[in-house]
Amino acid sequence: MKGYKISRVVFLGNLLRFSEHKPYQSNQNENIAWVANNLRPIFEHWLNIPTDLMFWDRSGGIDVPSIYGSYDLSLNKLSFAQLINEECNDAVCDCFSDLSTETLVVGFEMPKLFLDAFDRLGVPFIDLMLGPIRFLPDLQIGIRTNRKKWFDRIMHERQPNKEIYYYAGSFQAKISRLPKIKYQRDSLLVVGQVSDDVSLIRNGDYVNFSHVSDVLKELVAGGLLILFKPHPYASAEQIRAQVKLLKSIGDVSVTLENIYRLILSDSVNKVVALTSSVVIESRFFETDSEFLSVYPFRLSTSSDFDSSAYTLTHNKIVKPSFWAKLLDRSCDPDPSPEKVGLLRDTLGRSWGYDLGETNQSNSVKLIEWVYGRLVGKKGKKLLSRFRRS
Repeated sequence: MKGYKISRVVFLGNLLRFSEHKPYQSNQNENIAWVANNLRPIFEHWLNIPTDLMFWDRSGGIDVPSIYGSYDLSLNKLSFAQLINEECNDAVCDCFSDLSTETLVVGFEMPKLFLDAFDRLGVPFIDLMLGPIRFLPDLQIGIRTNRKKWFDRIMHERQPNKEIYYYAGSFQAKISRLPKIKYQRDSLLVVGQVSDDVSLIRNGDYVNFSHVSDVLKELVAGGLLILFKPHPYASAEQIRAQVKLLKSIGDVSVTLENIYRLILSDSVNKVVALTSSVVIESRFFETDSEFLSVYPFRLSTSSDFDSSAYTLTHNKIVKPSFWAKLLDRSCDPDPSPEKVGLLRDTLGRSWGYDLGETNQSNSVKLIEWVYGRLVGKKGKKLLSRFRRS
């Protein structure tokens, strides 16, 4: 079967995202560079395909402000939520006018706006996302594409659930050797998120716990304690707002314990979150769990072609043989020996995989606020232990 002719690879991501205190660059430049640095050697030295990178910062790149302007939107967080699911217009297509049908765009969690533009321009893409399962030996990667033949081949690399259960079992065995986490009351584990997470966007705004307060009240009606686990990268201001909302619903205790140890705690009756992938992970540990809002990512569950759905694979993208097979190319054997956990190591985030705290990147001041203000003297002792860790 003749393959698509690919003469160039361009790395891209969700350049529409930015920090409001830096409205002159995308906060996804770093993630795009992470993908490019991992994959560039494969394309250039194994497959002999030149690569390039598209970005947005003060030095140039994609003119993101003009995209916002074409929809009569200014650069702010709410505008991003309104723009993310808009239909593609000519201004977006103009940003990619130098891409041809022989250009492969390899992206990281690209917005629908960009994908629609590539379809209009006839440009093939491979879009990557971090998969929901974080306790595997390496990061799980979701892959979607607008080329059916590639979709079919990627489906052959799909990670089976039985393999995930296998790793869940070994991870649980490791946790079983640690002291059990127990609380005085049976608890509903509520998993927090960064308040402006893309996955929380609904109808041009961001979902929060106030939108699901009735569901939460029903879940704790039997007297369950709300055990709140803040997101490791949430700010103190975000945590403060989330705790305030939860305290209007029931009794709240804030915990910074490892998320997997919490999932497996005998004191936790159920795990809930707005859209956090912890809900999916909990099911592989046979812990009852529920999304409070709609999980926003489509995951491939059948062989029917769907360019909007991600197929979940286990670190396949770091293997030259994966890309060679996908693009009908020949290449030398994969690097040997294979580095275990390469993607997790290069990304520098474990999300609790190491069974330690994941929020050490946050300031101690944040932890001090959580413990000192919410759980008093006991929290200050825990803070002291955190500072020594």
